[in-house]
Amino acid sequence: CKRALASNETMAPALEALQNWNQTCQVTLSHLNSPTCGGTEALLPFLVEILSQPQQSESVLIAASRALQEAIIVPTDSCTPSREEAVSIMLNGIANGFVAAPFQNFVDNQDVCHALSNLICTLVTEEVDYVSSQPAEPLLMLLLRIQ
Repeated sequence: CKRALASNETMAPALEALQNWNQTCQVTLSHLNSPTCGGTEALLPFLVEILSQPQQSESVLIAASRALQEAIIVPTDSCTPSREEAVSIMLNGIANGFVAAPFQNFVDNQDVCHALSNLICTLVTEEVDYVSSQPAEPLLMLLLRIQ
């Protein structure tokens, strides 16, 4: 999957496959933040990187948002250190443009804005206990950047 995500031609279909895999297999954030298939790299940091780039295509941003959202709504790893680490990766990514950079670039595209907004709303809703125990600066910065 990681190899397919390295190519612009295959990125959107690979992310759609990841979304389906996440949905069907109930893949958690902890799973996305662990190396897969005997590899050494996790998919979560790569997804955060994709969702931090303003110049991605509409289909890539929507598919990446949905794939990550599917993992967020799976509760089986709730309140675990590995899930908290995964949430921290996303919150720390805000400083590097996570969600805000593509949102600003696609402000007139309702589909992209909807997918990105749903992703952040789902993250904050599902992780309200953890998010509320963290400094508010990243989320406030995100709100300021997308207004």
